Amino acid sequence: MTYLVRKVGMPKWLEGDVVRSPVSADAITGCLRTSQNALSLWKVEDEASLSDAVLALTSKFERLQRCDIVWFEKSELEDNGFDLENTPGETVVDSLVDSHVDITELDYQKLGDVAEKVVDSFKHSKYKRFTNGDIKNLIQDAVENDLLDPRKLHDTLREKCEV
Repeated sequence: MTYLVRKVGMPKWLEGDVVRSPVSADAITGCLRTSQNALSLWKVEDEASLSDAVLALTSKFERLQRCDIVWFEKSELEDNGFDLENTPGETVVDSLVDSHVDITELDYQKLGDVAEKVVDSFKHSKYKRFTNGDIKNLIQDAVENDLLDPRKLHDTLREKCEV
């Protein structure tokens, strides 16, 4: 089953283990920021591959920092009328560039529908926090397996990851 992954700020959506209700404007404007009416997501083939999306995201960070993600079933988004378009992703992991998908043609209503999908992900435990240590390990493993050229990392991130 194919999933689409989005980076979010977990504290903006959750209060303890409970989804904030109503969803705050900061959650929507901070975590669902669009560009040209499109929202960036990363595609993975199964839940065991979620770390690929996190590697694609975090390898372009300036510094080592945790990463919270939610994921959605691709077919569910398609069935709910979201327009999906494969686009080259902005990542320094060359093998993951083509794993990028945009939700396109977003408007006020559809962005609210995406926010509801994020809420559903939290309610159904389709979210995960990757700690600094997790990110460091992902980057180190990617370098060791020749998936990532450490020279492409930001200097601060490369130093913190010791690669």
